[in-house]
Amino acid sequence: MSSATPKLLKWSKRHSIIKKIFLYYNIYIRNFKFFFNNSQFGEDKRIIKLFEKNKNGFYVDVGCFHPIRQNNTYLMYRLGWRGVNIDLNPLTIELFRIARPNDINICAAISNKNELKTLYFDHQLSTLNTINKNHTIFLEKSFGIRNIKKKKIKNYLKKKKKKN
Repeated sequence: MSSATPKLLKWSKRHSIIKKIFLYYNIYIRNFKFFFNNSQFGEDKRIIKLFEKNKNGFYVDVGCFHPIRQNNTYLMYRLGWRGVNIDLNPLTIELFRIARPNDINICAAISNKNELKTLYFDHQLSTLNTINKNHTIFLEKSFGIRNIKKKKIKNYLKKKKKKN
């Protein structure tokens, strides 16, 4: 996405028709080629093969990124499976709510601690976005990615209530 995209998204929040066009473009038009070859390395087809007898399975996709592009569960969804998609990116979850309305779609950062976290992101709709600082070091060393931005986000881990 271009650097103008976050500005367009903010503007489009005030203009619902433009927002719908923006979301549909980012799901379907921009990613048309992924309708027929979804996962990056064929993981979806391997998983489906394991469960050939039971075609109505259930999945949990943590770090789901995009409802169609390079998605390991989209083919399963098309075959009637249902599941839970979790990502820390609000745009991602908006795209999932449109493209996968029969799934449970949750916008949350997953962690073992209930605290403010730093989100490291390349751009708004990127597979590289993470809350793991070590992963950013790996990206810098391995791929030369230097302009990773930081943003503070809430971790949505619910604390268990203490019984009196």
